[in-house]
Amino acid sequence: MGALLAFTLAGVRPMVMMALLPPLAGAALPWSARLAVVGAMAVFRSFGPHAEALAPDSLAGEVLAGVLAGLALAVAFAAASMAGEVAASIIGLGFASFATAAGNVSVLGQFYGAVMALAWASTDGHLRLLELMSGGISGMEAVTLGQLSAYGGVMFGGALRMALPIVGLLLVGNLLVALAVRAAPQLGALAVGPPLLLMLLVWALPLLLEGLVDRARVTLETAAVLVR
Repeated sequence: MGALLAFTLAGVRPMVMMALLPPLAGAALPWSARLAVVGAMAVFRSFGPHAEALAPDSLAGEVLAGVLAGLALAVAFAAASMAGEVAASIIGLGFASFATAAGNVSVLGQFYGAVMALAWASTDGHLRLLELMSGGISGMEAVTLGQLSAYGGVMFGGALRMALPIVGLLLVGNLLVALAVRAAPQLGALAVGPPLLLMLLVWALPLLLEGLVDRARVTLETAAVLVR
């Protein structure tokens, strides 16, 4: 019974984190794989070398640790999806969407999600996730509701930070279309505007990719600060 209790308590934090794990680049990790990860981490935490002895009164702290770490990753990917939705609404691609594990996501939302997944992997985020599952998080006793609500600011700030390069470029494109239509009214804004903005977006994305990945890394790091 003692070993079963230790195994159960050790699996609480990984289970909460796996439940909050967002779809990575539009693909959700199957629950069978999530449960396999949870079981492996629970065995490591309860019976591995330097295993931490968990008591029943540590259950609340384990749940809170899992929620904080899981939300840190979830809000970062939510910020990427929000940035894509903002850019898609400006360019007029809001109707183009994919059916993903997170629901219907616009084309640009899917692209930003892939950028966030690339940034997460390039910063060894998967290793950091395993570390948070297996180790302690300092300062858990000082966590407040204000700290949890700060994740909302991280999400909106990260979305704005990631969307600004594309949005700024598209606004310049809209200005150029307006000037062209003003100079030659026979062109027609609806006939010239959308194709021109789409071409501008396709041309600019490879040039902006490195900057978008850097901004995604900043969003991930900002969310991770709230876990420490």
